Amino acid sequence: MSSAPSEVGLGVVEHRRPGLPLGARFYFAAIVAATLAAAVPLLTEVDTHTHRWTAFLVLSTCAALAQLFVVRTTRDQSYHTSVAFLIAGALLLPPELVVLMGVVQHIPEWLKHRYAWYIQSFNICNFTLDGLAAWGAAWLIMGHAPRWADRGRGQGQAGRLF
Repeated sequence: MSSAPSEVGLGVVEHRRPGLPLGARFYFAAIVAATLAAAVPLLTEVDTHTHRWTAFLVLSTCAALAQLFVVRTTRDQSYHTSVAFLIAGALLLPPELVVLMGVVQHIPEWLKHRYAWYIQSFNICNFTLDGLAAWGAAWLIMGHAPRWADRGRGQGQAGRLF
């Protein structure tokens, strides 16, 4: 008996680079670029006069806490309960706060799990784009809805696109 490893290489050498494969890097770059293109113009509009800060604080706090409660499946998939608060934010908040909500909801998860930077960055971009898409869909629907359907959004405005 020997304590030395007994595996013999058959001439097959696997060269793996750390990090993401090339295709994943392109996809990651495309998602980040799309998020920045959608979010940066909106973030310039955030100031103390932005409406609905209280709703943002409540919804983003709930989303951040809910992000910690994940339903995991056997096939390495996960479902986040924070989506409910993201949808509520898309219906109730202006788009610049929807962008911030996509970032804020991931902070406790990032601190707790310490995922790799590219995984968490992708998740932030993904949820931010999802929130903005939901906001845009709500904005389009509310623009064609009967007048009584607009009461919940306040001041009788269906919102603005950009």
